[in-house]
Amino acid sequence: MVEDGGDAVFRVLTPEERPQAEALWRYSFQDDPAFISWYFARRAGDVLALGQGEVRAQAVTVPVRLCVRGCERDARILSGVTTAPAYRGQGYMGRLLAGTCGWLHSQGVPLAALYPFDYDFYRRWGWTDCGRVQKLRVPLARLSAAPAPDARVVALTDIAGREQDFLRVYEAYYGRYWGCCKRDAHAFALRMEECALQEGRAALILGPDGPEGYLFYHVQGDALAVDEWAAATHRARRAGLAYLAGHASTLAEAHLIVPEDDPLPHLLPDSRGLVTLQPHTMLRIIDLQAFIDGLPARRSTRATVTLTVRDDLAPWNRGCWRIGGRDGLMRVYPVAGDGPAISIQALTRWLMGECSAQDLVARGAGLPPHTVETMDDILVKHPVCLPEMY
Repeated sequence: MVEDGGDAVFRVLTPEERPQAEALWRYSFQDDPAFISWYFARRAGDVLALGQGEVRAQAVTVPVRLCVRGCERDARILSGVTTAPAYRGQGYMGRLLAGTCGWLHSQGVPLAALYPFDYDFYRRWGWTDCGRVQKLRVPLARLSAAPAPDARVVALTDIAGREQDFLRVYEAYYGRYWGCCKRDAHAFALRMEECALQEGRAALILGPDGPEGYLFYHVQGDALAVDEWAAATHRARRAGLAYLAGHASTLAEAHLIVPEDDPLPHLLPDSRGLVTLQPHTMLRIIDLQAFIDGLPARRSTRATVTLTVRDDLAPWNRGCWRIGGRDGLMRVYPVAGDGPAISIQALTRWLMGECSAQDLVARGAGLPPHTVETMDDILVKHPVCLPEMY
């Protein structure tokens, strides 16, 4: 429990207090009560809050392991971040986020993620969007229902006994991105439970040698909302689109979200006006040193760079750091003096692989040429995608 001025106490809610958080979630986001009850019972970790005796602001944590540059890092997805109506506009959210960062740091969690209601709001607090997605709104009548050769699609209302098939596809499709969550069979059982709450289904796409794709989806008005799409082969993409087209007699369109580099739009007869490229998940480094140490670097490099990190919310990250590679691994330690300044947001994007140092300069980072050259000698770019949405 941390005092934050007056009676605005930052704390972890007890099990007896969690119904208050469920009620505030329901008021703020208008979600179905059955989903909220399931979520708090099956997905939510610790619930963080401001307020003594009442919840004035809250953030729900979801424990995950994120895959970054071939390593796993402990992380928390923040969801249900909101302020009670009577306390909005009084600075509670900033204090909640500061308390959350401090608490995560005390728990040894080096990274946090969230799906924002407003990107600019969270950028003020050190979060940055990493990786973009393509949002598709596809009229089903435009799609061909002709089945893809050597592929069949199995519609499922229960995936018990087939979780490993979904996991195999997930690892083949999302495993090539940095930032994806490490999943297991239990994670897919939970995904199906969540889907069932919306009277949804799963569809497993099978090729000649086994599973190649899947969809989790539900009906939303006159649309088929695809909650998660994975297609490890071109054949699976064609089969998935054909499966969606089979719903054209009862539904008008399909809504999908796929990674920025997925070639799915190229399979549409005409994708003009159907695809929007936009930011998705936001990430924030909570503990710079714990996050960086041991990440893979270029095996050939022994370069080091000195950077002065700006971080208004996490003072332990602030100051001058020497970052470098040795024997294929990154090392970081604090040093006296000053180096070129870099924000925690820009540092997050570079470390995650979302952009090179050259890209950072193009976006306005004032890094000198020799620093840029050294940074890009230490690390390489790589596609980033965090498919979780909570």
